[in-house]
Amino acid sequence: MIAKPFSREAGDVCIRLQLPVPASLRTGGWAAGILPAIKDLIASVPSARTWSTLRHLKHRDLNLPWEQHDWTDLWTLSVAIPYCDIVATEMRWSHLAAVSGLDAHFRTTVVAGGVALHEALCRALA
Repeated sequence: MIAKPFSREAGDVCIRLQLPVPASLRTGGWAAGILPAIKDLIASVPSARTWSTLRHLKHRDLNLPWEQHDWTDLWTLSVAIPYCDIVATEMRWSHLAAVSGLDAHFRTTVVAGGVALHEALCRALA
């Protein structure tokens, strides 16, 4: 049995899931440019893009230590930000969503705190 090249297999998965096939996979440039191909693939899946972006920013800031429930927050936000209209979370995650541009990219209002959530809901319902 001969294994299918990864680029073809990944392309098949994208087609099955009705996702755009990343350009580097379509052009066969997988072996020559593996890093761009991986970045394209991650960027094409909204939850993966959100997870990797927030995780990268969280690790980059050494003044922001990981806390007990940060992994749970990260996994939850990786689905909520791309697929919800309004997301309420802690200030640190709200800030990371804003500086990364994830909120604008997915057209999601990401707020921190109950008052901001109330205001966002009132604006959405107006």
